[in-house]
Amino acid sequence: MFFNIKSVREGIYLLCRLGEYEDAQHYALESSPDVLLINNEINSIFSEKPNGFRKDLRYTRYQKTLNNDLINECHIQWARDDELGGAMLWAYLVDNYTITRNVHPRHYYGLYFRNADYDRKIFKGMFFVTREYLPINTVYKTTQCYTAALYILDLLALKRDEKIDLINNIYETYKSLSKRCKTEFSWLKDATNDQLDWVWNHFLKHPFTRKAIDNIRFPEENKLLSIQCIYYMISEGESEKKLWLNNIKKNYANMKHREKVKDKAPVNIRISPSAKKKLVNLEKKFNRNRSEVIEHLIEQAWAAK
Repeated sequence: MFFNIKSVREGIYLLCRLGEYEDAQHYALESSPDVLLINNEINSIFSEKPNGFRKDLRYTRYQKTLNNDLINECHIQWARDDELGGAMLWAYLVDNYTITRNVHPRHYYGLYFRNADYDRKIFKGMFFVTREYLPINTVYKTTQCYTAALYILDLLALKRDEKIDLINNIYETYKSLSKRCKTEFSWLKDATNDQLDWVWNHFLKHPFTRKAIDNIRFPEENKLLSIQCIYYMISEGESEKKLWLNNIKKNYANMKHREKVKDKAPVNIRISPSAKKKLVNLEKKFNRNRSEVIEHLIEQAWAAK
């Protein structure tokens, strides 16, 4: 019985199934892992397993999975081509198909855990992959989301057709949400890093968010992307979510205004009605607010003196 893997991905799958989680995590994060080296390690580990390991049965099962149940990446091309797609695919799989050991700390966890009454998940009685043993169990950059999601898909205790159906359902959700993102989060399009930090902190403080992310660590390297994913994971009603998001938008606008005027000195003046009318017209012409127009006129007059 000898494994002959064709890719790093197949090797990482087998290492996980053999319980070699640290090695799988090492190779998953390595920049250019050697397939032959991984293959030799897998066969060495497998040959040393005792007879009670039921080698014949496991070898047949693992080979069948490698040949039949690992999906072709063409089915998730959309997630590879778009960072938002990769992040949404990863977040959905982690949220609905993995479980952390903190849920039942007294229970022994292997790679899979089955719990019929863990009803926050979609399917009661299904096998969840233990989050701590995933090849990429913590995503630090959004660019890692796609690869992390692919490894989760490989380890799901589902047939290939079932995985493809699942992917298609996620894709339909992604198509709908990606369109909404452009309008619902357009107010953050030009946000600075400090401003995104402000929104990020407000997001994470709310009970909606804490309930939705369920111990999932989102990458902070691209906070806007993570904010969008977290928002669409929240299970509360749409009207409640929109009201909450609108409140954040208002507070964010107020925060930006305070930042903008914090170094400005207040000036109270009275002007004639005709001068006020001209000032209003200048506001429209320059597309600026009143204080900006006055400041601009003062600077112009000072430069021309």
